[in-house]
Amino acid sequence: MRLKNRFDGGAADWGSSLLVDDLANLLAVIVVFTVLGLAGLFTAAGFDHGGLHDAGVALFAASGLAVFLSMKHVFDKADRTR
Repeated sequence: MRLKNRFDGGAADWGSSLLVDDLANLLAVIVVFTVLGLAGLFTAAGFDHGGLHDAGVALFAASGLAVFLSMKHVFDKADRTR
């Protein structure tokens, strides 16, 4: 899909294919990944050590990273259009 987008004249970077572009979709991403992050925290809190504890912490960290990268992408795109 990235190759087709490149040949069609669009951007071929990972940010344009993985991250959202507008504020309405950013709100949905924040809600979904906040719920996933909280689920990861509750999973990690339920186990003192082991694989499920590590998976919960990793889910929380990945959710936070996805939200912040999406926010940066939306606001960078808004700055470019001004």
